Amino acid sequence: MSAWRKHDQYNPERGSERAWVFGIVKNVAASRHRSATRHLRMVLTDDVDNRAIDDAELARLAEVSLIVDAFDALTDDHRMVVAAAYWEGMSTREIAALLGIPDGTVKSRLHYALKILRTQLEEREVLR
Repeated sequence: MSAWRKHDQYNPERGSERAWVFGIVKNVAASRHRSATRHLRMVLTDDVDNRAIDDAELARLAEVSLIVDAFDALTDDHRMVVAAAYWEGMSTREIAALLGIPDGTVKSRLHYALKILRTQLEEREVLR
């Protein structure tokens, strides 16, 4: 929505339209992340789940945290193709069209991103 509202601010002399849109997306995501972490959230005690967390659930939460850290270690280019392929369910052809890159580049980025993720997860002992 930000790109649509500010379309008159796009300057082709400063770069491609694609780069401009990705810059907006990056800034909006960073801003939302900052604001979400900046404010404490008040939780009513009635809403708190007081059940005990068993060891298996605690281990699963720790594992999820390690997976998120490994995903965050990817470059933006790698993270975008992995997210589009696995969370959005897009094909490599659809990702290529979205990002304006060749299909082979998407396949290559996916290959190397998954290789990096595997290494990161093995180092964190999530994968054995």
